Amino acid sequence: MSWVEKTAGGRHRAAYRDGTGRRHSRIFVRKADAKTWLAAADADRARGLWVDPRGGALPFRDWAETWFATRTVRPTTSAGDHGRYNNHLQPAFGDLPLKDLTPMRIRTFVSELSGRRAPGARHGAARARAAVHDAARRGRGGSVADEPVPQDGAPRRRRATT
Repeated sequence: MSWVEKTAGGRHRAAYRDGTGRRHSRIFVRKADAKTWLAAADADRARGLWVDPRGGALPFRDWAETWFATRTVRPTTSAGDHGRYNNHLQPAFGDLPLKDLTPMRIRTFVSELSGRRAPGARHGAARARAAVHDAARRGRGGSVADEPVPQDGAPRRRRATT
């Protein structure tokens, strides 16, 4: 639900409510600008690309720590994912706010990893990043855009043939 209202000062306030009922607004001089902003916000929400400007400020490191603490997986899976996170993901994305986890940053990360790591390490790091991102997208209620990089952006592991 979105609307435009005129303020006492003669400006125009564009406002909408997100999926959790929180109100977001901006003030514009022209009503046309307010409507354009609302149309873009509505389109982003409809496509699953809307990112809550306040909720996405949480650093990737903090979200990953919460995510690791609440997961229930086998100890070997947890150890492997922690290793990939500590070696690859934390140095690349640790201080980055979740809302800034853009497709270009992720593609750059995978590309740089491709040049210096074996296919298994690249694939594991890309999978771990995708898992953490997916959990953030679902758990933060609009703080993170839908999967910014398709899964086929991750390098594939080849099975050994004997």
